[in-house]
Amino acid sequence: MIVDAMQAGKHVICENHLRVIRARRRQGADRQARPKALMYERVLEEMESTRAAIGKTGRLFMYAEDWIYAPAVTKTVEILGATKDKILFMKGEESHSGSHAAHAAQGP
Repeated sequence: MIVDAMQAGKHVICENHLRVIRARRRQGADRQARPKALMYERVLEEMESTRAAIGKTGRLFMYAEDWIYAPAVTKTVEILGATKDKILFMKGEESHSGSHAAHAAQGP
């Protein structure tokens, strides 16, 4: 979809998650049966082909995060709702150490 949009002359902002592993379940293979190393190799292959295709379009490919549920944003919304005030200046930062899902700790 990314490459199709860019080839159609559109700039693309890809929000979390940039998913490159095609759903193999459609092909009858169970996700749990695939070795992580094989999945990782597939991701690298697809990312490289996607990068090459994007590079040929001359369009911008940008990545964005959805901050709507970040604690600082939800607290700001709460304060604005309670005070009926407006934002004059806002600066924030959000970071994390990666996925907290159990399977994310297992390498390829």
